[in-house]
Amino acid sequence: MTTVTKQQIGAIHALKTRAALDDDSYRDLLARETGRRSAKELTLDQAGRVIDRLKVLSGGSQSPVRAKEKPLAEGALKLDGPYAGQCRALWIAGWNLGVVTDRRDTALVAFVERQTGIPTLNW
Repeated sequence: MTTVTKQQIGAIHALKTRAALDDDSYRDLLARETGRRSAKELTLDQAGRVIDRLKVLSGGSQSPVRAKEKPLAEGALKLDGPYAGQCRALWIAGWNLGVVTDRRDTALVAFVERQTGIPTLNW
């Protein structure tokens, strides 16, 4: 059981920032994926799982944006699936009503995963 490397910790923190996760959401993600609340306590395999999960939350791979594609706004994700638009509309409506405290898509995806166990809106 080998412990996490410095490079993995750096990648985790960079992806956390790119996914626009606050500290509580980040630690909840770590707890869900590994049962631990700190990146320093992870094993190599656990760190790999966390990195893969954060890549999904941050919008996929870190490839450059194509010329015809517009960059997404901060916290916005490319949501796929037949109900993604409705989920986003309901989420923003909840934010406008004061029921939701974080308007970003990353918060929506984290909420859906907590409630359903499904990590995407592509049902």
